[in-house]
Amino acid sequence: MDDLKQTIQDNNPNLKQSSINQYICNVKKTLQLLEGGLDDPSNTINNRSEEIIEAIETMNENTQKNKLNAILKVVNVDSIASKNYKDRRDLLQSRYNDRVSTGEKTEKEEARMITREQYDFVLNTLYEKIDGLDKSDLPLKKNQWKYWLGFMLLSLYKEIPLRNDLAGMEVIDNKTWREHRYKLDNDKNYLVVGARVVQIILNQYKTKNPYGRKIIK
Repeated sequence: MDDLKQTIQDNNPNLKQSSINQYICNVKKTLQLLEGGLDDPSNTINNRSEEIIEAIETMNENTQKNKLNAILKVVNVDSIASKNYKDRRDLLQSRYNDRVSTGEKTEKEEARMITREQYDFVLNTLYEKIDGLDKSDLPLKKNQWKYWLGFMLLSLYKEIPLRNDLAGMEVIDNKTWREHRYKLDNDKNYLVVGARVVQIILNQYKTKNPYGRKIIK
């Protein structure tokens, strides 16, 4: 798999290592579905495209797209296999676009959806668990921390719908932000907690290149 990783790096020099690792992980899991698929990964990808497409057909369409996009990072660009993967990926994307334009949801998406009332019920339940906590309760017990974290995350997503930008976010106080804002790691996102104001500092998000750092209060 090292050769495939090098191919991705050579073709996408600005791609983050975490993204490369994710692509390789998807490729490996896909090739494992075929007998002998990992014996010669490059050969499997370039010469067994129909088998690969058939092997992932039972997965949900978004998962299929992710796996096909990963394979397209390493397949020979001008090969028949590349065209097969692209045609299948584009068909899945077209179906997705049609559903989005009409507001149609898949059965799996419908099953995962909750109403605003259900969301608020969970939020209020968590609030009741932490209501009354103050500095005298520090350090928080494991369950208290879990409830507080859940309440904070759900509150943030309710007011500021984001992608997965809160994952791995570092929590700092306002003093640290004021004194070290220009020295902080630009590869991290931060939650700045002040006495009256809470800020989200987004350094890493999907459209960071054109827009740069975002500060949300």
